[in-house]
Amino acid sequence: MGIIDKVKGLPTPLFILHFASKAVVAFGLGIVLGSRLEGLGWLIVGLGVVLSIPAVIRIFGK
Repeated sequence: MGIIDKVKGLPTPLFILHFASKAVVAFGLGIVLGSRLEGLGWLIVGLGVVLSIPAVIRIFGK
């Protein structure tokens, strides 16, 4: 079973969380790059990474 099949097989709440976490990471990186690597952007990037952990565990787990 490939990664794409595992992502497709996620329950709806985990899929939404996975998608939202990627959007939060992208938003945070935009802030970081826009403000020349200052404070708030790294907090948002970290939040996005933390939000993606449950879905990643489910995708790469058994």
